[in-house]
Amino acid sequence: MDSASLPQLTPVQLEDGLTQDLLTLFDEQEDGNDVLRSSRDLFTSPASQSRGGKLQTAGSNTVASTWTARNAAASAGPTSGLPPSSPPGGDAPQKRTSASGKRDHRHRVRDNEKLREMEALAAAKLEQYLALTQRNADLKLRNAVLSEALVIRDAQLSTSAGKPWSVPPLPAELAAATSLAAAARLPGSMKLVCIPGPDPSQDSVRAMGRQQLMDTHQAFLAELSAPLLAFEDNPADEAAAAAIHDVLTRLCSLYRMVSVVAPDTMAGMIQSHLETREVCAAPPGHWAGVLQKLELTPQQVAQLTALYGLFRGLMEKITVERRAINARLTQGLAAQEQKEAQRAAAAAAAAPASAAGAHSVDGGGPEWLKRHSSSSGVSSGPGSGSSSGSGGATASHQHHHQHHQLEVPPEAEVLPALSRNLRKESAAHLLLRGFFFGCTLSILQAARAMVHSYPWFPNATALIAAAAGVPNSS
Repeated sequence: MDSASLPQLTPVQLEDGLTQDLLTLFDEQEDGNDVLRSSRDLFTSPASQSRGGKLQTAGSNTVASTWTARNAAASAGPTSGLPPSSPPGGDAPQKRTSASGKRDHRHRVRDNEKLREMEALAAAKLEQYLALTQRNADLKLRNAVLSEALVIRDAQLSTSAGKPWSVPPLPAELAAATSLAAAARLPGSMKLVCIPGPDPSQDSVRAMGRQQLMDTHQAFLAELSAPLLAFEDNPADEAAAAAIHDVLTRLCSLYRMVSVVAPDTMAGMIQSHLETREVCAAPPGHWAGVLQKLELTPQQVAQLTALYGLFRGLMEKITVERRAINARLTQGLAAQEQKEAQRAAAAAAAAPASAAGAHSVDGGGPEWLKRHSSSSGVSSGPGSGSSSGSGGATASHQHHHQHHQLEVPPEAEVLPALSRNLRKESAAHLLLRGFFFGCTLSILQAARAMVHSYPWFPNATALIAAAAGVPNSS
């Protein structure tokens, strides 16, 4: 019996049914043990052994005396026609013993079959219960991740629109922290850093190029390294914790604004080597090494794994949409090439006819010109025929040129859809970055990520993929 054929029950019903089945199973096993124990006691107790010994001795003496008398009678000769008597007891006790043994065997077989059925049913229900429990835990975790993601997305949109955004209440563990040094080591303490504050102006951020942003990041790292080293050596160093908090506050304020106002600049820095300034990917295993430096807790790994699952589902939809856009573009380009080929064929076919018509007008006599003028209603005065011909050709050329200009190329048709698709992908990566730094990491872990990712900017997507068990992701 597999769990797919069982009815769908709630976890409470499954737990009650499973408990009752196990109790029944335990009761039947206990009853069987009592019967076996009573039978064993019956045949193994000292009294039964002594009685059995006496009965066996008495029976043996009786049988011996009977067979002695029979032998004596046989030796004396037959006295009657009766057959010799059988030993005492006969075959009746043996038949009763055989019937009782068969009946007990059938009962044992039936009980064993029932026991196996109940064990299979209990195992199937337990498997279904555990699967539902795990599914329930996964859904709760995904719900919590989605709630945090919505808060992050609201903050990003408010920053893009230049509007203030609300901050949710801090978790109880963070709110109860007695010092910044203690709070800096708690998971999610970056919520103390990523708060509304004096952000740089959008105009200055838009004017900032990739090179200037990379220079600013290197200055942040130089300012962050010393207090991070001091805080690693002394976990109670409040001055070092305050210095790390100050640098990360300014850093997050700038990068939050750059991410929503100038996403291309931010993407360029993430993909660049900070020393050579070349666009290149980090070597394999780099982000896995950075992840080990962070020392994530099991709860953090579970949150990032759930978030990466949501991200992959979103990216699959974005990829399907992009493939449909590429298919539309391919079809449009093929149709455009076909139209161009048809125009070229039509122009090639019209060229000999135009040349023959021009030769007839130049070489024809007055009779042809008169017939053509009278049939077309055009004056046959000097120059009138040629002017009409040239005017018609000019009008036809203008009409063809106007028709050619009104056609929309296939690239222009799919460009808006492709732009929206790219913005969706950028928003998905931005959401990962905000969740990783804004909700999951501690202040100490965020500082480690910034320093140990050098000479690259910490790639949140690659780090979350490494936490989810995806190797060599960038």
